[in-house]
Amino acid sequence: GEVYKIENEQAKFEYRNSLFVHKDYIIVETEIQLEKGYAEEIKEKMTEYIKETLRPGDAVLFKGSNSMKLFETAAVFTAKGKKR
Repeated sequence: GEVYKIENEQAKFEYRNSLFVHKDYIIVETEIQLEKGYAEEIKEKMTEYIKETLRPGDAVLFKGSNSMKLFETAAVFTAKGKKR
């Protein structure tokens, strides 16, 4: 097949949607640009993101992180379930 280079703007990323949802493309390589931040601030942002975006029945795949340990992440899920 052919190889295409698709820029961020062309991918039309939105929450749970992008160009890749509607095309039969296979992503073989990607580049991301990260910004420096403080660990506590990053943890708070990650926690808020989890609380706001996950819904019952969503599947989650975890990869090791230096800023948020698995037990901290599990506590967020446990707390989320109790608040609703």
